[in-house]
Amino acid sequence: MDASTPTMLDVELRIGDDAQETQVDVLTYEEWGAPHLTYDEYLDREDQFRATPFADDAVTDYVLVPTSDPSTLDLRGYLEVFKRPVVLRPWSPSADLVYLDGWSVASVYTPARHRKKGYASAMLAAFLGQKKDAYTVVNLYSDIGTSFYAARGWVLAPSLEISLPATTPASTRLPVGWTLRPLATPADLEAIATHDQERVAGRLQPGELAFLLSADAVTFFHVQHAYFARKHLTLSTLPTTFGVVLQDDKAILGYVVWAHNFEENQLDILKYDGSTPEVFAACLPTLHEEAARWNLENIVLWPTDEMALPNEVRALATPRSDSLSMVLVRTSKDSERELPPYTWVANEKYLYA
Repeated sequence: MDASTPTMLDVELRIGDDAQETQVDVLTYEEWGAPHLTYDEYLDREDQFRATPFADDAVTDYVLVPTSDPSTLDLRGYLEVFKRPVVLRPWSPSADLVYLDGWSVASVYTPARHRKKGYASAMLAAFLGQKKDAYTVVNLYSDIGTSFYAARGWVLAPSLEISLPATTPASTRLPVGWTLRPLATPADLEAIATHDQERVAGRLQPGELAFLLSADAVTFFHVQHAYFARKHLTLSTLPTTFGVVLQDDKAILGYVVWAHNFEENQLDILKYDGSTPEVFAACLPTLHEEAARWNLENIVLWPTDEMALPNEVRALATPRSDSLSMVLVRTSKDSERELPPYTWVANEKYLYA
């Protein structure tokens, strides 16, 4: 180790006090607020985001400070993580499903004057060092390639994107007995999230894991996008639906959970599940109509290997150049240490942080 690389004897990761939290706002404003927002607008935006049920329950902010001066405002770094429900099927075929709290790394930030000194690595190591459970599962989305995080235990997962121009296609007549209904209320969203959790858990094979969909996480996206729509697009009317469900007289055939991403002018498919490729085809006209209703140019999906998609849609998948999906799994079980990495399934946009 280079002599200039910090060790955990030199620095500590802690939840900041009020003054340190204010200093985080000052530092991150230059990166994530200016020049589009004034400092006061940036604080107002962050306050609105942090007032959501998701943020109240799931978001934790840490600061990295010298052990010799833990109350300093000369912060060495800032780490933001989101708690996520995770389900994992151990490698042993006889093992039960394991439900646990997983984590998404949302921000790894070091002030400019403290960069290139190993503080980002120190923050990640300190956070992981706090975790003592049988399994530790942490995902992130890298904008700096894969080498830095791979060297610290993260494994690249498929990172593809499909972007469909939001032109309105001819209406498709649904097969007899199929009906589409909107996810129109928070109760509808909660019900489909519970349904999805059960479906995902029930499909897991040994050596697979999933971060589970939650209604609060979806609502968090909607609050973020609504702020931009009100502030920058001055929209007086905002979207109220969360997606659409396709069903027959016996069961749910599939569903789309969406968010109106006004910042990037696209309708994001946060979560898709369908029993056959025909299910996606049946939902597609509704996706186009919803995008057109809000003047969004594209419909964006992060496809996974297990998705049942029409061939012509699957063929449009391209590798993402940033927001690369990576996951770390650590276990205290000696019997699993030499086994292959776990496979992350349902790696979709509802988890983007």
